Amino acid sequence: MNPAGLGPVKLDVKQDKFDKAFRNVREAGPVFGEGDLYIGNHIDGSAGSFSDLGHAYKLPNESFVLGSEEARTFFAGSYKFVPDNVEVFYYHGRFSL
Repeated sequence: MNPAGLGPVKLDVKQDKFDKAFRNVREAGPVFGEGDLYIGNHIDGSAGSFSDLGHAYKLPNESFVLGSEEARTFFAGSYKFVPDNVEVFYYHGRFSL
């Protein structure tokens, strides 16, 4: 469960942001969207990761607003955070719209 109290949720990519869905950033871990979810590669435990949902990914429901506290704390309960564990799955196949 996420800090907003929502159960599992699928966050769709905005129609015009498919090229931003996943980005390979050399100085970071996985980066999703345009800062929607940025996992830093700071192994020293510093809070180099952050989230600001709603730029490239759709917000989970109408009560969320881009740039709001809810959108910035959706994943970890705070804007900046230190992840305990990160697991990323890769889908290799064709996307259809």
